[in-house]
Amino acid sequence: MIRRVFLLFMSFGLVACSGGTGPEDIVGTYTLETVDGEELPVVVEEIETYIFELTAGSMTLSGDTSCSLSLTQRLTEDGTVTTGTNTIVCTYVFDDGALTLTLPPENSTISGSIADSTVTLMADAGVLTFRR
Repeated sequence: MIRRVFLLFMSFGLVACSGGTGPEDIVGTYTLETVDGEELPVVVEEIETYIFELTAGSMTLSGDTSCSLSLTQRLTEDGTVTTGTNTIVCTYVFDDGALTLTLPPENSTISGSIADSTVTLMADAGVLTFRR
């Protein structure tokens, strides 16, 4: 399960958004509101007796260019339910509307932008919409 969530983080690709946002304007915590337009919790994968859901999430951008991505998931397998939250600490660069996150340990990047206090990420799980 941890591997699946790690792969989810690694597969992010930022989608959409443009606007006149300055560096100081993006600092803050963004809460995951929807996946593919559906409110949480959302089933990401379901195979026979296995159900993987996203139940909550957040992204925090700090003034020192550090950031974190956090997803809470629920796994139901053969009737047994487990929950957990995975958080990845990262760094970001914001330049003229473009946002680039760098994720350890491989230094993979997620690129995109922010508009109207909304960040939209494209992942294997679907389109994730975060709002501040």
